[in-house]
Amino acid sequence: MEGDGFLEDADYYDDFGFTMEPDCIQKSTRFLPAFLGDYLAQGSAQQRKIKCGLVSCVSVLVLIFVVIVLAGFIVLISHLVGGDDATSSSSSQDNTAEVPSVDVPSSFTTNIAEQIFWNGKLATQVSGFMSVDNESRNSKINYTEKEEYGPYTHDSVEYLNTQNMKLINNGICRYYPQHYNNIFSWVPKGEYMGKKEAYGQSLDWFSYETKTSNGNIADFQLLADGNTPVVLNVTVTSSKDIMKESIHFTDFQEATIDPSVFQTPDSCVGEGIICDGGSIETMDMILFSPTNDTSLMNKNTGDLNGAAGSICEATQENSLRSADFISLYSVEVNTAWGQYGICYNGYCNGANTYSVGRAASFRVKDQEGQCSDNSDTGSWFSLVAGAQCTEDQQIEDGTCSWKVVSHQTTITGECLKSHGFVSSCESDPLIPFTSSAQILQEALNNCENVSEQKLLAKEQETDSQAHNDMTYFGALLIHNI
Repeated sequence: MEGDGFLEDADYYDDFGFTMEPDCIQKSTRFLPAFLGDYLAQGSAQQRKIKCGLVSCVSVLVLIFVVIVLAGFIVLISHLVGGDDATSSSSSQDNTAEVPSVDVPSSFTTNIAEQIFWNGKLATQVSGFMSVDNESRNSKINYTEKEEYGPYTHDSVEYLNTQNMKLINNGICRYYPQHYNNIFSWVPKGEYMGKKEAYGQSLDWFSYETKTSNGNIADFQLLADGNTPVVLNVTVTSSKDIMKESIHFTDFQEATIDPSVFQTPDSCVGEGIICDGGSIETMDMILFSPTNDTSLMNKNTGDLNGAAGSICEATQENSLRSADFISLYSVEVNTAWGQYGICYNGYCNGANTYSVGRAASFRVKDQEGQCSDNSDTGSWFSLVAGAQCTEDQQIEDGTCSWKVVSHQTTITGECLKSHGFVSSCESDPLIPFTSSAQILQEALNNCENVSEQKLLAKEQETDSQAHNDMTYFGALLIHNI
C-alpha cells in the first residue's frame, strides 16, 4: 500500500480474505438484469465502485424520469376525467344561464287579436287594445267584434278589477262575477320548451299545465321575444268540451297608466235608461226552451224574426234537439222598454226589476236596439219576475209591466225540423233570418200542440221530483262548463 492513508474498503476486504462486493452492488444487483450485474462485477474494486456510482446516478435519473412521466400521466388522466365533469358542469351552468325567462312588465299596453274556439268551432273573434296594471289589479280592453250573422259589429269595453267584471256591449253595461287575473301569473312556473318559429320570428316557447278548481285541465303556451309576449294560447279541457283561446299581442309597450283609464262610465251606474213614449200593447212572443219549463218568468223571448235567429244559432251549434220546445204566447206589455237582460238560472243580467227589457236580435245596434225600430233585425225581450203582473194587477196602474194573455201553442223541435228549418238556417244564415222565420210560423200553425201533454207529464213527474231535479241540474252543468 502507498502512504499512510487508510486502506480502501475493497483492499481491506481482500486482505482479510473476504469476497464481499461494494455495498451498492450487493443491494442492487439482485434487481438488475444479469448482463448489467456481470458488468458491475468486472474490474478492480475502484472500477466497480465507479461503475456502481454511474449506474446509480443513471438509475436515479431514470427513476425520476419515470416518476415525472407517471405523475404527468396521472395529471393528464385526472384532467381529462375532471375536465369532462367540469365541461359538463360548465355546460350545465351555461345551459342554465342560457335558458331564457320572461319578465313581463307589471304595467303595459298592447294591441290584441283574440280567437276563441269551442269544440273546434270559432265562437269569438275580436281585435282591440288592452291596458293592464298588475299592481292595482286592473285591466281594460276596448275591442270590436264582427257579428257572425250579418254586417254588424259589436263595440265593447271590458273592465276587470278585484271585485267583478263589467262588460259594455254597444253602450249597454252588465256585471259579471269574474275577477281580475294576471294572465301571465303562470309564466314563472312554466317550462322552457326551446325556440319556435311564428309570425316570421324565432320565439322563446314556454309551457305550463295545471288543474283548475273545478277539475278541468288548463294548458298554457306562451311565445315571447325576450320580455315581450307575442302569442298566448290557452286550452281548457273538461270531460265534455274543449275551449281554445289564442291572443296575439302587437305593439306591446311597458307603460305607466293613469288610474282614470280604469274608471267605468256612467252607463255602468244604476239600472240604465227607460225608453220614452211607452204604450200598452199586446204582442206575440216566442220562447225557445231546452227544458219542459215553458213559463215566461225570468226568461228571454223574441218576436218571430228574433226567435228564428235564436233557434238558427242553436242549429249552428248542433244544440237544437228533437226534444226541445218552442212556445207561442200572447203577452201584454208596457213598451217603455228597459235594458235587455241576458237571462240564465232564474236571473236576467243587465235588466232592471220593473221593465220589460228589449234589444235588436243578437244585440247588434247602438244601445243594443233598446229603443230603436228593429223591424230589420227582429227583437229580443227579457221578462223579469219583478215586472210581471199578478192576477189583481193591471199594467195601466203602473205597478207592473207585463202579463200573459194566452199560451197559444207549444211544438217540439222535432216537428220544427221536419218542416225544413235546419236547411233554411244553412241557406239563409243572416239577420233577420227571413226564410227561417216563415218556416217557424208555418210550424207554429201546423205542428201538434203538445202543451197539454207536457202539463200532464209534469203532473206525473211530481212523484219522482228529486230525480228530475238532479237531471235538470245536471243539464245546467253541461251547458255552463
